[in-house]
Amino acid sequence: MKKLFVKIIMTVLTIGGIISFKAYAADVDSVLNDPDWNDYVEQSIDIDKTPGLVVAAVKGSDVGFKNWGYANIKEKTPMTEDTPVHIGSCSKAFTALSVLLLQEEGKLSIEDSISDYIPWWHVTYNGQDADIKIWQLLNHCSGIPNVATMAKYPLGTDANEEEVSRIAENLELVSAPGEKYEYCNLGYCILAYLTETVSGMPFDEYVVKEIMQPIGMTHSGYDLPIAQGYEYFWGRPIAYDDVNPKGTEGEGLVVTTPSDMVLWMKAQMGQLELPLNLANAITASHEIIQSHQSKDEPNNNYFNGWNTASDGVLRHSGMNPNYTARVIIDTEKDIAVFTVCNSTAETQYYAAR
Repeated sequence: MKKLFVKIIMTVLTIGGIISFKAYAADVDSVLNDPDWNDYVEQSIDIDKTPGLVVAAVKGSDVGFKNWGYANIKEKTPMTEDTPVHIGSCSKAFTALSVLLLQEEGKLSIEDSISDYIPWWHVTYNGQDADIKIWQLLNHCSGIPNVATMAKYPLGTDANEEEVSRIAENLELVSAPGEKYEYCNLGYCILAYLTETVSGMPFDEYVVKEIMQPIGMTHSGYDLPIAQGYEYFWGRPIAYDDVNPKGTEGEGLVVTTPSDMVLWMKAQMGQLELPLNLANAITASHEIIQSHQSKDEPNNNYFNGWNTASDGVLRHSGMNPNYTARVIIDTEKDIAVFTVCNSTAETQYYAAR
């Protein structure tokens, strides 16, 4: 098994060079049908026992899909570009965009304090009152701890955005706001509640109406039916239905299809005709307000629901107990890829690379 792993890693390095060249020099279909890449992905599917995988690739106006496996193993339902899936934390870019759209509409500024819009808001640092700005939640540098607050998520599905956000009420921060980066899921739940409070609409309805529908993502939203997800038991995929409180929509519960994600990626690359306020908000979402780097990823910047490194390429991965996804967008070269599988297998990561 160890030798096989080494062989796979060597294949990644080799194929990485080949695919990198072909993605820029050839059309999408020739890349997706490359026999070396397909062999590599299929080895990963076999090793990881991946139930289903979809790859969506964009180069300019050229779009292609590659599908493997099943959306439901028992029913032999094929995984396709129209299969509804969860995208985990890739959802955060939608949440950030909702906030920036409200800014574009003049309803808030990301330089404002959270307490300007949420009357009960109160946090402390070193026992003293602390002030968290909206952009600090967007950039994961608010000082709110991730693991400790996620441990307080309510059980079941009924808790709304305010109930989840109140986990932070009177919270003692682990660092001063704006001081350092710590990825924080609760921060994006709070941003969803902020969107709801400022817009006067339920968060999910706002995102669907103001973002997804103008982009043309007609098969996307929240709390929609999805393909069967799987967890692993003794190395075998077992059907598993994850349960999430409604109030965590802001950090990871977008339901979409690979076909709709192509439109999302095209919107990021400026390829669609969109309402001016939405187009401007998307442009703003690609702008770094203040660089905050992770000690574990020193070349990585996080802002507005996106990761980027020195190459300027936008990235985000997503994972929950029965889905994994990845988005990579080179806005300068108009090249993008979305991968998703209905388990926690790493296959989608290898396929995207």
